[in-house]
Amino acid sequence: MGRIRGSLPLSEIAGETGEEPVPDVVVVFASISEGCVQPLTCMSVISDTPLSEGDGIPNSFSRAGTSIFMAARGPDFQHRYIDRSPAGNADIAQTVAELLELELEPAEGVKGRVLAESLAGERNKPAPKEKRYAVDSQAAEDGSITRVTLQSLGSATYFDAALSSNQERMALAEPRRRLNWHWPFKEFTITISDRKP
Repeated sequence: MGRIRGSLPLSEIAGETGEEPVPDVVVVFASISEGCVQPLTCMSVISDTPLSEGDGIPNSFSRAGTSIFMAARGPDFQHRYIDRSPAGNADIAQTVAELLELELEPAEGVKGRVLAESLAGERNKPAPKEKRYAVDSQAAEDGSITRVTLQSLGSATYFDAALSSNQERMALAEPRRRLNWHWPFKEFTITISDRKP
């Protein structure tokens, strides 16, 4: 069939696949915001799986699905430092291997980096500035396009989101529901102990 107008080739989001078979078509689940103040924390995924609400599911290619939270604590990390540079799961293994002075052979097609900007002492190095960019498909007959937004830092690439202009139009047409939900407390304490109950 060749290139399908309005869609992107898999090569735009997948690296070297080695000997693994490459699918002919990849379709991702749609997601919608539930109207929370922080939309990334309350997205619903529209899918056709037999899973119940709340069960684990491969997420959509929205920012809510690609965004992750990481926290590190210990003498090798800066105290109360918030890292605004892009980071991903593959970077965790690379950073731990660096701290343990291990040679880590990354999985095929996975390019992580050492999160050196978050480390303390001599290992600390300022992160280079990330580059933000987008890749657009050719427009389909109805004018819709698919856009993937990315960030790159060094040799690592981080995917922010993929969205079709049709999804964007539907999201804008959807009336916004706002849920007023608040934590029932202002602060809480977590205690970690070696004592057995």
